Amino acid sequence: MQLLRGRHYRDDLGIHFGAIRKPRLGNTQLIKQAADRGWILDGGEPAGTYPPEWDNAYAKGRNIDFSQQAARDWYAEQMAPFYAQGASFWWNDEGETDYFTNHWWNTAEVQALASVDASKRFYSLNRAWTPGMARLGAAAWTGDIMATWEDLQTTPGMMLNWIVSGAPYVACDIGGFGGNTTSFLLSRWMQVGAFMPQMRIHSVINAIPHWPWRFGPNAAHAIKKQPPPPPCGAAAGRPLPAGLPGAGLAVLQPAELHEARQVAAGAVVARIQREMHKLGQAYEDEIRVCLREAEEAQLQQQAAEAELRAFEGELRALRATGLQELREGPTPHDACRRPTAHEAAACSPRGLPRAAHEAGPPSQGALGSATAAPERAAPSARQEEPPALRPPGGPRPPPGLELAEPAASAAPPPPPPPLRGFQDMGPAPKGAPLLPQEME
Repeated sequence: MQLLRGRHYRDDLGIHFGAIRKPRLGNTQLIKQAADRGWILDGGEPAGTYPPEWDNAYAKGRNIDFSQQAARDWYAEQMAPFYAQGASFWWNDEGETDYFTNHWWNTAEVQALASVDASKRFYSLNRAWTPGMARLGAAAWTGDIMATWEDLQTTPGMMLNWIVSGAPYVACDIGGFGGNTTSFLLSRWMQVGAFMPQMRIHSVINAIPHWPWRFGPNAAHAIKKQPPPPPCGAAAGRPLPAGLPGAGLAVLQPAELHEARQVAAGAVVARIQREMHKLGQAYEDEIRVCLREAEEAQLQQQAAEAELRAFEGELRALRATGLQELREGPTPHDACRRPTAHEAAACSPRGLPRAAHEAGPPSQGALGSATAAPERAAPSARQEEPPALRPPGGPRPPPGLELAEPAASAAPPPPPPPLRGFQDMGPAPKGAPLLPQEME
C-alpha cells in the first residue's frame, strides 16, 4: 500500500516525496555487522553545536563511517529500493559526526540513484554542509531557528553568507522551527521566502503545523497571493536556465557582491579594450610593413621586366645584324675551302690576277726598294719548285700557295666538312630571311 501511495503522489499528482534520513543505524543486528566490518565512527553526534560538544554527544557507536568505499557500497544497496517505491530525494538530518560525513553520505546516495535510474538528477537537503557538495546536487538549510521576528530579520543575511561560502541553494525553516508562530509572522516570512533560493516550511513536531489554512482566512489569503518561487526552487538543484537574466549565477546575491561584480566586469571590459587596442596597433604596423614589402617587390619585378625587354631588343638586333652579314658576305663554303691548282696558277706571285702581273711590275718610284727586297733577300738554300709547277714566266708562288699539281689519276678532293655552327642553329623563325644555302 505504501509503495502504491508513493508512486501515486509522484507519478499522478506530481508531488515529490523526500525521505528524512540519519547517518546512523538503529537496528542491533546491523550495528553489530557494521562494527565487525569496521564501519562505525568512534565519536557520536554533537547535535550541531559549535564548537562541537563531543563529551555530551549522543548516538555513540552507531554512526556510519561513509569515507570507506565498502560502507558506501552497502549503504547504496540498501537505499536503492526506496527510489523504486516513490522517493525523489533525501532529507539528510544531522550528520555533524565528522567534517566530511555529509560529503561521503551524499556520494553514497548518488550511487544509489544511479543504480536505479542514471538519467535522473540527484537532489538532497542537508543540515551539515562542506564546500564542494553543490556539484553533487546537495543543498543546505540554516538549521534550527526560532519562530521570532529577530530570526526572520537575520535569516536573509545568514543565507547570503552561505551563498558566498559556496552553497548557492540554501533554505531555512519558514515560520521558525522552535515555538509556535503567528498568522502575521508566518505571512511575512512566506513573503520573504518567495525570494529565497529554496522556499521551504518546517517546524518542530509539537508546534502548530505551518499550513496556511491553520492560521485563518486572512493569513491563507495573504499567503496564497505570494509570487511563485524562483525557477531553481527546492527540487531544482541547478542554476538558472540558459537565456534568463543572471544565468549561471546564484539566485540570491548580496548587493555588495553584485556591485563588486559590476565593478570587476567594468575593469575586465576596460582591460580587454586596452588589449584589443594594442593588438589593433600591432596588426596595423604589421600590415604597413607587408604593404611596403609588396611595393618593393612590385618595383623589383618591374625593373626585372624592363631589363628583360632590353635584353630581348639587343638579341633581336644581333640576330638581324648576323643575318644581314650572311646575306652580303661569302658563303661559308667559299670562305673555308682551299684554292685549286688552276686557281693558284691564275694568280700572280703577289696574289694579284695574272693580267695585272703581266702588265709589269710597278715602277721603282712607286714601290721603291721594298718591292724588290723580298726577291733579293730570299734564301739561296730554298728548294726550287719544279718548273712545271711554277707560273709561266714568273718566280715561285708566295708562301702558302706551294701546291703540287695533283696527278691525273688522283681521286677528286673530298667535299668540305659541314659547318656545325650554322647547321646547329635550327630552322629560322617564321618570317626570318633565308640563309644563302637555304635559298639554293
